[in-house]
Amino acid sequence: PIIKLYLEDEVIFYNSFVMVNGNMMNSKFSNLLTKNGYSNFEFASVIPGTIGGGIALNASYKNESFSDNLMYLEVMDPNGNVKWIEKDELKFGYRNSDISKKKYIVLRAIFKLSKKHPSLIKNKIADYYQNKLNSQPIQYPSLGSVFKNNELKAYELIKGVRLSGYAKGGAKISTLHSNFIINFNNASGKDVLFIIEKVMEKVYDKYKVNLEPEIILVRGRK
Repeated sequence: PIIKLYLEDEVIFYNSFVMVNGNMMNSKFSNLLTKNGYSNFEFASVIPGTIGGGIALNASYKNESFSDNLMYLEVMDPNGNVKWIEKDELKFGYRNSDISKKKYIVLRAIFKLSKKHPSLIKNKIADYYQNKLNSQPIQYPSLGSVFKNNELKAYELIKGVRLSGYAKGGAKISTLHSNFIINFNNASGKDVLFIIEKVMEKVYDKYKVNLEPEIILVRGRK
């Protein structure tokens, strides 16, 4: 089953705390925080997806992650029970958390942020966006970074096996950042999966490194 939340894009501010629904887009939340002078969440402005997804995967950018300022979560468990839990009741790591393992659905979250002048926040977001523009193929649809980094960066391993620019159907490994698979011409899911599996095979053959996908693959039954 696929569950899609239809909660309203509601944000509640109370002193230095802010509560947000899990299905709000990261960029929209970041814009609201900026207008109200709340800092420490600028990094989310350049991360695609929703607040709930960002928390579940502990998405990060420039050494800042969703778990840094997280305080409480309202979740639904697999049996449909809704409850509030503290951040400390869960484990968060590099691009992962207990949320997916426990099969929780993030309904709402409370973060503790700090106040800062909106102009300073806007400047930081602009710097992040420019950095993304220079280093990642954001002009194309993509899944974001595909593999987790190990001791060696994933993009370095992919370049090392000479797969930068490799294409299958409408999908291609970006030449700007090899850990991105872009949709340059109506790519199918099969195109992307083919490239992911090829990269994992080639990297293991040469470096004996098992690349771990950062994305979650949901495969339907035939």
